[in-house]
Amino acid sequence: ANVPGSNRHAVAEHAIGVLGVLRRRCAQMDATLRARGWDASRALADGAGELHGHTLGIIGVGAIGSRVAEIAHHGFGMVVLGHQRRLADLPSFVAGTALDELLARSDAVVLAAPLNAQTEGLIDARRIALMPRHAVLVNVSRGALVDEAALVAALRTRRIAGAALDVFATQPLPQGHALCGLDNVLLTPHAAGLTVDSMRRMGAGTVREVERLLAGMMPVNCVNRDGLGARGMTAAAMPP
Repeated sequence: ANVPGSNRHAVAEHAIGVLGVLRRRCAQMDATLRARGWDASRALADGAGELHGHTLGIIGVGAIGSRVAEIAHHGFGMVVLGHQRRLADLPSFVAGTALDELLARSDAVVLAAPLNAQTEGLIDARRIALMPRHAVLVNVSRGALVDEAALVAALRTRRIAGAALDVFATQPLPQGHALCGLDNVLLTPHAAGLTVDSMRRMGAGTVREVERLLAGMMPVNCVNRDGLGARGMTAAAMPP
């Protein structure tokens, strides 16, 4: 059994948070202020951008992607484009868009799709080249969705403005990796879903599932339902 959705808010808030840091150039301002002083840091604001009124493309509008869309649209007034296998299932405020068109139209792109045979290597050199030069990429899904070498090249040459990566092709991220030498990328150690609040929800959900098992009942979120059913477990609800 597992507890899906327990880190939905944490991951979505992380995605929006790092997106704001990228658009406002906060990391570069911080480093420049410390190293070179006030005037040099303040000059970086000339290239800063807002979220309001700009276009966010979300690839994978499931539990996490839909929460990112809600925050972006209702909280920041962003135009939201979405791409997933079933476009008919998108929220009303998300415009279903073909992948290449989404990349070409978006000021920022968030990856929230699951990793599978269809999505591995989805964001390759050709698709990165479709993005506007001012665009930024946020990945809170899986590192293998992105051709990492192509992304490094695009960041190094400023083909896109920046990226925020919480996941990588190889984890832990090796010391001295090419991404570590770039000043236009934010790196976090697969920690987008790790907060005090999400861990509490995960723990509470785990306890509820264990209680069901001890009572001889099927877990709500069971990943081997057929096997447990063969052992006589039922799907009856837990008593209040």
